Amino acid sequence: MLVENTLPILLSRLDFAWITSMHILWTPLTIGVSWILFGLEVAWLRSGDERWYRLERFFEKIFIVNFGAGVATGVTMEMAFGILYGPFSQAAGPFFGNILGFETITAFMYEAGFIGLMIFGWNKIGKGMHLFSTFNVALASSLSAYWILVANSWMQTPNGVVLKDGIFQVTNWWHAIFNDNAVWGFPHMWMATMILGFFVLASVSAWYILKNRHADLFTKMLKPAVLGLGVCLWELPGTLWGGARTGRHLARIPHESRASHGGP
Repeated sequence: MLVENTLPILLSRLDFAWITSMHILWTPLTIGVSWILFGLEVAWLRSGDERWYRLERFFEKIFIVNFGAGVATGVTMEMAFGILYGPFSQAAGPFFGNILGFETITAFMYEAGFIGLMIFGWNKIGKGMHLFSTFNVALASSLSAYWILVANSWMQTPNGVVLKDGIFQVTNWWHAIFNDNAVWGFPHMWMATMILGFFVLASVSAWYILKNRHADLFTKMLKPAVLGLGVCLWELPGTLWGGARTGRHLARIPHESRASHGGP
């Protein structure tokens, strides 16, 4: 009976762990690179230097591959909630379903609409409109990440709800969305995406310089990439502190829960 009850749970957890492990490989780089692409386009329009344009078009290809992989694994992950954790999804639906709905609107409508203009709009729409599209892709990717972090954080610190008849009913949307864990989790994650983005762009540029392939072009990219990475690494202690604070907060929850119920 023990094996019968726990084996499906174990398999569900292993399956979801595999799905999320694949998803997290792609989306952080997508977020970080999207803001760097926006910066490259601003540099091109302000300076008129075609090298910034060529660099943006090159790194845009990396962005597109990551975006596609992130969408494919993200859709699988959202389906997994209902398939693997049906009772939980039903109980948490009044909050969880709405938040995932907001993420879907942000990613698959807002971001996807502007990404079409960003990728296929070169020489078809005005430069100002293209820059506006690139900015909205970056903003939408960050908002999408925020809603995912809200959903994940709420599972750790389910504020603003009451459990009634087996269903989590929202009593305060503000407290539920800006729950204790989300306040620290999102800044921690967003800074990590920027560190990753600058690190990858600096690494790719260094590789091309080392191989003496378009060295002049990638030397121009390496300098701001290293500078941006340096700024991000300067803020790394804050990122680590935010992650550590989140971990310590979660570690206290079981103890506080036991204490509130008179447990050991």
